[in-house]
Amino acid sequence: MEDPLTHASEPSHLYWARRVESVDETFQGFAQGCALAGPYGCPLATNTSTGPGIVEWTKDLLAVRLSVDHRLKPRLHLK
Repeated sequence: MEDPLTHASEPSHLYWARRVESVDETFQGFAQGCALAGPYGCPLATNTSTGPGIVEWTKDLLAVRLSVDHRLKPRLHLK
């Protein structure tokens, strides 16, 4: 439930900081819901997915992406 007085009396950059209390808990909740939805409800899931498994898969995917970016950076002249 939102507080309309907060939205009316504070600049938006101040109240959005209070919206998500824990990014980790939010993502874990998403991953759990994704696993429960299965592959037809969530493209990240398989029939045997678990919430923690989806979290680890996502972390591994990001680690690979970051390592590829790091290796390509000198050749691509990226800043």
